[in-house]
Amino acid sequence: MSEIALLIPVYNDQVGLNQTLESLLKETKEKVDVVVVDDGSKEPIYVPETVGIHHIIFIKSEVNKGIEHVLNLGLKYICDNGYTFVARIDAGDTIEPNRFYKQKQYMLDNPNYMLIGSNVRHTDMDGKEVFIERVPLSTEEIKKKMHINSCFPHPSVMFRTVIIEDIGVYHTDFPAAEDYEFFFRIMNKYEVSNLDEVLIRKEINPNSISLSRRKRQLYSRIKIQKKYFKPLVLESYVGIVKSFILLIAPNKIIIGIKSLLSRSSN
Repeated sequence: MSEIALLIPVYNDQVGLNQTLESLLKETKEKVDVVVVDDGSKEPIYVPETVGIHHIIFIKSEVNKGIEHVLNLGLKYICDNGYTFVARIDAGDTIEPNRFYKQKQYMLDNPNYMLIGSNVRHTDMDGKEVFIERVPLSTEEIKKKMHINSCFPHPSVMFRTVIIEDIGVYHTDFPAAEDYEFFFRIMNKYEVSNLDEVLIRKEINPNSISLSRRKRQLYSRIKIQKKYFKPLVLESYVGIVKSFILLIAPNKIIIGIKSLLSRSSN
């Protein structure tokens, strides 16, 4: 058994899952156990027993419950089976070479850190780079900027399973933003960081997030920002104002702004 369990939720996306699993062939230095959790897909989801050096475990929910529930289903399996680290990725996203080896080594070298993420390369549907999402690195910077937006791209993270006993699992009352609230709880109790390296690639599909889901995500985000609001932290005010602006801004405009900001920072 590996020390790392890679948690992948999937719903009606066999093609995306295949793409993600194929990318695991780039991980040659660190064996991971891949925990695929099917959220009650309408058509059967098929997974091989192995991909490269990695073993695959398949868990199926008979009904569609939502990503928060299947993530917790996967976490229960991972904790029950004694894994040391949990890594995340979503169906359709792909890893850069030896992502898990690099993250595990960082965690071993820095035993006080409980959660780490990385930069993300965003591409269009033809594979052309649109922008690189660069995340804050230090705990101090993250503690401020988390009030504006999540500093941890969910598919890039790795965390220690030991924290689950302390802070609990993903809460289900923050739909489409369960990761943001989960990371806030970790950050408020432990040291966290990000690697200054691109370790995953994420494809942008302008039509992949419906307007209703995007609004639900932003409402949850505002709810989280209010829950962890700190009157003496400027970023607490900036975050809530920004979230309300995003509620009325079209998705394509947001992607364009992110791309321009990324180019200007390079």
